[in-house]
Amino acid sequence: MGKQIKKLSLGIISLVVIALLLTASAIILHLHSSPKQLSPAQIAGLARQNDCSNKALSDVAKQRPDKSKIDGSITLLSYRASCYYSQGKYQQAINEYQQLERYYQYKNDKYMVSTVKTQISELRAMATHIKPAAVHAQPDADPELEKSIQKL
Repeated sequence: MGKQIKKLSLGIISLVVIALLLTASAIILHLHSSPKQLSPAQIAGLARQNDCSNKALSDVAKQRPDKSKIDGSITLLSYRASCYYSQGKYQQAINEYQQLERYYQYKNDKYMVSTVKTQISELRAMATHIKPAAVHAQPDADPELEKSIQKL
């Protein structure tokens, strides 16, 4: 009888340990899969450093603006718009500026709404006037061939 109780208690303990391990791994997976949220101060720091690297931008691109946090959302949208602009991704920059315009409207900042509208129209003009980069012909490696072509 004593051995059976001992086996039963060991079985219960092992089940509890397995349940704890599964719970811990589920928590770790959840924390690992949830996107990293940068604070407005961290985003402003990236902007001050002019850090528009793919890593920084991908971290910030996952975040969504929030109407309950207007100032933080303005910081987020301003950073993303300026990065897209500096990378020549004008349509993405326009999209960010349009959202930014709405947040300035929520804030009732008419001057900034006007400024953002001007920026959007300038970006639209730039996006329509972009010319493809000139493709320069590579010089021939054989100068004799060049001379014979010129004689023809």
